[in-house]
This record gives sequence, C-alpha cells and structure tokens, in this order.
Amino acid sequence: MFNNLKIIIAAIGVIGFISFSILKLEPGRDFNPNTYELTTPSGPITLAQLKSNKKIVILYFGFLTCPEACPTTLSLMSKVFRELTQDQRDKISFLFIDVDPERDTMEDMITYTNFFDKKITPVLIPLADLQNFTYKFGISVYKMPIESSMSYTIDHTTDMIVIAPTGEILQSIEHGQPKVVVLDRIRKVLNKFGDMK
Repeated sequence: MFNNLKIIIAAIGVIGFISFSILKLEPGRDFNPNTYELTTPSGPITLAQLKSNKKIVILYFGFLTCPEACPTTLSLMSKVFRELTQDQRDKISFLFIDVDPERDTMEDMITYTNFFDKKITPVLIPLADLQNFTYKFGISVYKMPIESSMSYTIDHTTDMIVIAPTGEILQSIEHGQPKVVVLDRIRKVLNKFGDMK
C-alpha cells in the first residue's frame, strides 16, 4: 500500500513537471528585472543592473550535484568562450543560477564554476523566490525524492536563456546543441547587439 502511494505521488509530480515544462518562454517577452536580487561572489545585483551594462546576458539554471546536463553545458560554454575574442567575451554575462539553495553554498559554487571557466558567474537566489523567478523565464524546477543518501535530486529545464542588452528575451539555446551551433548563435547575437553603448 505504501509503495503504491509513493508511485502515485511520483506520477503526479512527473505529470506536473511535464505540464510546467510546456510553458516555454516566448521570445520577445519582457520581464521586470528589478523584482529579484541575485547574490553573486562580488555582491548582490539585479538584472536591471546587468541591463545597464549593455551586455548580452545568458542564464543557465542548474545545481552542483547535477549528474549530466549542468556539467555538460558548462563544459560546452567554456569551449565556446575560448573561441571568442576578448572583446566578444567582455560583451557577455553568463550566469549559472542555482536551483538547489538548500544544499549549495556560494563557496562551493565558486569552486565548481571556476573549474569550467571564470567567465561563468555563480548566482544564488533565496529559496522563497526561486520558483517565481524561474517561472518568469519559462524554467521548470521540480524537487524529486530519490532513494539514496542525497534524499532528493532536482529536475529542471536545461535550455539557456538569452537576453539582449535591451532587455528583450531572445530565442533560447536548447540543450544538446553542438559547439559549432552554439558558437554561431552567440556570434550572431553579438553581431546584432554587441555594439550597443
């Protein structure tokens, strides 16, 4: 009976996750960048402040014990960054936004992201704000219980969100794209928005 109940609860959770994943963010949609304060290694910042820097902002949502998607994406981006000129790199802010603030600390996040590339900025958001923040970007985050010493894992959307210096949300970069495709996409965005003053 207990096992059946666990199966039913898990099934409801999966259905909810799939339903929420359908809520893809429409390119061109705007958002209120002042609503949330993001904690970074250099202090708190808002998306409005990033916008004022006239940079292209790429958001990736993940967590430190993510078994595959997160390290794969960060490794890919480190290779992409190496293909860009310093001037191009300077026009991009890449934020790795943590979706497991119950376990992940900023100190551990700094160590983790620096392993891939110092261009990757770790970001923490209070747990109370996390669902609302991710929802605004069409990102689904679901805490799933597992039978291990970790007790749970996080299922999450693995696309990268791309925001123009104007604040316009562009078409996301889907997970699993090869480096050449991601590099071409970022160069096109740089060519279109990279000269903003």
